[in-house]
Amino acid sequence: MNGIDTTALADFAAAVAADPKAGEARFTVTTHWQGASRSRAHVSSYHLGGQEHPRQFVIDADEPPGLLGDDTAPNPQELLLAGLNACMTAGIVATTAARGIALTSLRIRTSGQLDLRGYLGLDPDVQPGDRRRPARRHHPCRPALPELQQLPPRDQRGTGHHHRHPGVTRPGVTGHSSNR
Repeated sequence: MNGIDTTALADFAAAVAADPKAGEARFTVTTHWQGASRSRAHVSSYHLGGQEHPRQFVIDADEPPGLLGDDTAPNPQELLLAGLNACMTAGIVATTAARGIALTSLRIRTSGQLDLRGYLGLDPDVQPGDRRRPARRHHPCRPALPELQQLPPRDQRGTGHHHRHPGVTRPGVTGHSSNR
């Protein structure tokens, strides 16, 4: 369902319910400065249930010319938002699949706003960093589909660290599903 092996998902959930340590995940990224505004991050493994799982990814970052970069890669804020969107996507797709809801599409648009006076140290009252991250999710399913409308925001279920950020909203669900 939705590309998720629901049997494997149920088996994993049962394993975590039986042994909460099986659900402990740790991810590590090591980043090296590449000159100017450029950096390169390396992902070499993740840990799940106390076991290390090797993998290899490289993630480059740069700033656009307006922020003194060479525009060779997404900037750190764009990568942060992409990670936030990917996290929400994985959670939505797995949750709907587990409930037997077939999605026909899913689109999440997230934006962040920076006040660069904080980054530049121009105003002591302005903290550096992202101040707002409104998220808009578009996942077509049948209008007012009761199963999906009843899904609580992830922060109410005690998971989904991405909903603990100020400004992240949970919009309503509209559209159609392919299973009804």
